[in-house]
Amino acid sequence: MFYVDNNSGSPTMPALSPAQSNTPTWFTEGDKNKGISWIGQDWLNILQAELLNILSEAGIKPDKGKLNQLTLSIKAIITKNAFIQTNNLKEIFDAGIAAQAAARGHLGLGELATKDSLGPADVNALAKDQNGGDISDKKQFARTIGAVTSTTIALGESGWFKIATVVMPQSTSTAVIKLYGGSGYNVGSFEQAAISELVLRAGNGSPVGITATLWRRSPAAANEVAWVNTSGDTYDIYINIGQYAYWLIAQYDYTSNANVRLHTRPTYSKKQPAGSTNGQTYTLYNSLMPPPDSYPVGAPIPWPSDTIPAGYALMQGQSFDKSAYPLLALAYTSGIIPDLRRLVIKGAGNGRSALSYEADGNKRHTHTGRAQDTDLGTKSTSSFDYGTKSSGSGGGHAHEFGSYVNSYWGDSNHTSFLTGGGAWTKAAGDHTHTTWIGPHGHTMYIGPHGHLVIVDPDGNEEVTVKNIAFNYIVRLA
Repeated sequence: MFYVDNNSGSPTMPALSPAQSNTPTWFTEGDKNKGISWIGQDWLNILQAELLNILSEAGIKPDKGKLNQLTLSIKAIITKNAFIQTNNLKEIFDAGIAAQAAARGHLGLGELATKDSLGPADVNALAKDQNGGDISDKKQFARTIGAVTSTTIALGESGWFKIATVVMPQSTSTAVIKLYGGSGYNVGSFEQAAISELVLRAGNGSPVGITATLWRRSPAAANEVAWVNTSGDTYDIYINIGQYAYWLIAQYDYTSNANVRLHTRPTYSKKQPAGSTNGQTYTLYNSLMPPPDSYPVGAPIPWPSDTIPAGYALMQGQSFDKSAYPLLALAYTSGIIPDLRRLVIKGAGNGRSALSYEADGNKRHTHTGRAQDTDLGTKSTSSFDYGTKSSGSGGGHAHEFGSYVNSYWGDSNHTSFLTGGGAWTKAAGDHTHTTWIGPHGHTMYIGPHGHLVIVDPDGNEEVTVKNIAFNYIVRLA
C-alpha cells in the first residue's frame, strides 16, 4: 500500500467539495446520453485516506514494495486486545481479580462476579425448598402455569353473601368462581358435598353490563346469584345459599383483561341487596336432582335390576313415613306404597277409582261345540232260513141245534125257540196247517246322529301375556 508517488501530487490533501447528491451513483463507460464516468480527485483522495488510516490504526508504515499491508493491518486490528481461542480466556485470568470480576459483571452473572457459586437470592431465582412460597404474586403465577387459584369462604346464616368484587371490562371479559361444599355438614348427607359454578361474562358495550349464570349440581348448593354495579366496570357479586355453609373452597380464574377479588368473610344480608340485578340459575339434573316434571314423585318406574338405587323404594305394599317424604304422601295419602309385584298397570275406566285392585279373569263369552255328523245309512241284519213248520192238531167239536115254533093264542102270534133236547151234530173238524216261513231279514234305519263333546281345561294358573319382568320402584321425596 502506498500513496501518490509522483510530482503531480500535493503534500496536503485538498479540501473535499460539498456532496452533490445523497443518491449513490456508480461508474459507467458511457452511453448515448452520458459520457464515460470520471473519477475526480475527491473520490480518489477519500479512498486513499481510508486505506492509509487502516494501516495507521494497525501501526504499519506504508511500504511501496509490499502488497499485503492492507491485509496485515486488518488482522492486527481484529486481534488487538482480543482473546486467543487456544488460551481459553487466560488473558482475563492474567489480568487479575479486578479484571475477572469485571468480566463476570459484563456477562450479567450478578454475584458470580465475586463468587464461585450462587444461591437463589443471588440470581433472583425461586428456592426449591420454599415450594413457591417466595413467589411475589402467587395468584398470577397460578394463572400463568394454568392452575386455578383458590381460597376458603366462611358463610353461616341462610341468605345473601357478597362473595366477590370483580372488574369486568366490556368487549368480552370472563371470570369464573367455583364453590365446593354446601349448606350443612352432616355425616351421610351426601348432597351437602355440593358444587356451585358461577360464570360471569361482560357484554360488548351495547348495552353496558355483565351476565351472571349460576350452575347448580346439588340441593345444598348456592340457590341464586345477583350483582350490583358499584362503579364503571366494577361489580359486587352476591349468592344466596342455605344455612351452615361453613368453610367452602372457592376456586376462581379470569381473563387477562378482568380481575376477581374473593371475600373470605363475605358481607351478609338476609334479603337480596337493594338495587341488585338478578342472574340466571340453571340446575344440572342428575340422579340426586332429577327433573321435577319428567317423572313425578309417586309414579311407578320400571327398574331392570334387583338392586334398588339410593333414594328409591321397591313397590311391595310397605308403609312409609309421610312426614319424611311429603311429595310421596301427596300421591299415596294412606302412607302405604302399592304392592305391584306380579301385577300390571291398567288405565282406570269410567267409574273405577285410581289405585283400586282388580283380580284376574277372562272376558265373559260363550262357546259353540259340535262333533261332525255321520250318516250311517240303512244297514241289514244277518239272515236265517226257518224252513216249513207245522201247527198243532185239534179243533174237533159238535154243535147242539133246535127249531123255531110259531103259536097263536087268541089274537096274538108268538115265535119260540125250542132246543134240540139232546140233539147234536156229529163231532168233526180236527185238522193241521203247514206254514212256510223261509229265509228272511230285517232292516234297521240308523240315520245321522251327534255326540256329546267334553272340552278339557288348558292354560296357566292365571291370565297372562308374553312379558319380561321388571321391578317397579318409586322415588322417595
